[in-house]
Amino acid sequence: MTELYNGTRIDWYDYFMGIAILSEQRTEEHCYPVGACIVNDNKIIVGTGYNGLTNGCKNKKDRSLYVFHAELVALRNKNSRDVKDCTMYVTLFPCNHCANIIIQSGIKTVIYCNREFNDTKRVKAAKKMFDAAGVVYQSYNSIYNKRIPKDKYTRINYDEYFMGIAYISSKRSKSVVKKIGACLVNKNKVIVGIGYNGLTRGLDTIPTNCVNEEVPASYFEVCHAEINAILNNLCDVEKDCTMYVTSFPCNECAKVILQFKITTVIYMHEDANDKTEIAKNMFDAVGIKYRQCDVNIARIEIFK
Repeated sequence: MTELYNGTRIDWYDYFMGIAILSEQRTEEHCYPVGACIVNDNKIIVGTGYNGLTNGCKNKKDRSLYVFHAELVALRNKNSRDVKDCTMYVTLFPCNHCANIIIQSGIKTVIYCNREFNDTKRVKAAKKMFDAAGVVYQSYNSIYNKRIPKDKYTRINYDEYFMGIAYISSKRSKSVVKKIGACLVNKNKVIVGIGYNGLTRGLDTIPTNCVNEEVPASYFEVCHAEINAILNNLCDVEKDCTMYVTSFPCNECAKVILQFKITTVIYMHEDANDKTEIAKNMFDAVGIKYRQCDVNIARIEIFK
């Protein structure tokens, strides 16, 4: 059984850059690894991407000319109407071509890892373009003091990627709740929603002054990762989506999954109890597929 995360809650910077770094690990072979993550003002992830080759161009001699950059892919994969005033987290400073698209899209902040190739002519041009357009950019390198070093680059598969997103998201769960993360993916392998367990918006802790014999603490509901992933999709949830979740859904989450016509649930861990048994009965009744995915944590772990 895969051991689930049970450590300290990660901060926003580590979370979003961690998603970009994990996305980087999906970069296609023969491309320089880069990942990107777009976040709106409400701290909701609205797009992710990684470097990849144009279809049919994998055998070309100068592959660099055929690469779709992570920033462009993240914008293509956005699950909101627009990305105006959003922040882009990217593992390498954007080139001038990507800077042009970032400016035109309305993104106002770029946070990047200070790595090699950050001082090329294209990067210098990008910085001048950002300065002229009022786009703020800043480096964020402290994540590398926490990141697990990789011996060599190995591309992760889709199951590892989407479950890795759910796993990293679980690290944002507050200490007072069970740490669970979820990632909602459409039939085109595009992430359309991400969530983690948390108290209702506006509550940092369960208000003890409100708890008594008539109103027990258990009545202050935790909003589960699965529901947050669905609610964080800023467009209508598409049919035939797959839910990746670090723990098998309870019966209440199963009801929501049914209503939004999600067709597949892939989970890492299961707490066998009456709630999960009822959830399975509900899934079986309507034909929702579910399977366990025992991901090797070492392949998707970003932090020490």
